[in-house]
Parts: sequence; structure tokens; C-alpha cells
Amino acid sequence: DLDSLTDTDVRMLAESIMALGQFGPDAKPAIPLLTNLLRAPNPNVRLEATNALKLIDSAAAAQAD
Repeated sequence: DLDSLTDTDVRMLAESIMALGQFGPDAKPAIPLLTNLLRAPNPNVRLEATNALKLIDSAAAAQAD
């Protein structure tokens, strides 16, 4: 459920992102949301979004850099 990627609880958000990355390429529909999270104010959220993008689509992760 991509709604968890809009959670305001930073810990819950980071955990949701981490879990999403475990789906690998099956989580491609979340790429736009993850890309937006690369600009999140919290560094842990940005780190988890980067890691998830690498697991989901390395080309998308490279473009987001």
C-alpha cells in the first residue's frame, strides 16, 4: 500500500520504504513517490529512499542522483 509512503511518522516512513525496496522491480509503481522522498528533510528517509530505488530500479536511482 503506497499510502504508507506519505506517513508523517519518520520511523514508520523509513520502515515502509525499506520494506518496499525488498519487493525489487515489482515495486516500480512507487518510483515517483520514492524520487520525491529523496528531497525529504529527514536524512534517514532520504537514505532509505535511495537504497530502495537501487533495489527497485538502479537506472532510476542513477537518474535521481
